[in-house]
Amino acid sequence: KTEIKEGLSVYDFLNPGRVEIVRSAAERVMRGEDISYEVDLHQLYGSNRWYRMDLMGVRDKAGAVIGVIIAMNDITPSKRIEIATRDLNEQLEKKVAERTAELQQSNKDLESFSYSVSHDLMAPLRVMNGFAQILQEDYSDKLDVDGRKCIDVIASNATRMGTLINDLLEFSRMGRKPMQGKSVIMTELVKVVIEEVRAAAGNKFHAEIIMHPLKNAVGDPAMLRQVWVNLISNA
Repeated sequence: KTEIKEGLSVYDFLNPGRVEIVRSAAERVMRGEDISYEVDLHQLYGSNRWYRMDLMGVRDKAGAVIGVIIAMNDITPSKRIEIATRDLNEQLEKKVAERTAELQQSNKDLESFSYSVSHDLMAPLRVMNGFAQILQEDYSDKLDVDGRKCIDVIASNATRMGTLINDLLEFSRMGRKPMQGKSVIMTELVKVVIEEVRAAAGNKFHAEIIMHPLKNAVGDPAMLRQVWVNLISNA
């Protein structure tokens, strides 16, 4: 600490490492600049405080700079809020990055799971369908009405399950592609879907579908098609 007395310069109160910095700033002010900067006293004196240094020129009546005013303002409260906010933002950004990475990994795992399940479930369904078809073709005359009905139910539900699994697989594939916003002629799209559902059902398709003209739409054609497949096949 320096005792305040007449004749002292501001440089007498500065840390030796700061003398040249302040002197250089003062010289710039003498050349006509006004300077403002922040000082972290913790780095200089071990004090957990911050000050804003304002250096302004003192001018005579002719406008010439004849001196320098150095003002120190304690900005510790606002600086602490600023640092706390910055730290919080950094923590939030880190959390967001971590959650984003976790979500991306979860999406990849879900896609892999959907693809694996879809394929693994198709194998036993094909076996069920195959044996149901054998029973229908080779043993239907040895079964009574209830027996043949049971076989029909097995075959029908196996086919339906296969359709649902294919829909799941198709939806999983769509999730890996960006949505496409295009003009869709909805009436034509639904006609195509109806024919596909009818062809897939074969002789078991007995529904009567009455379709009125539909308004066109803007959307992803593949995903809209899947919506109609699900709606019509489920109905």
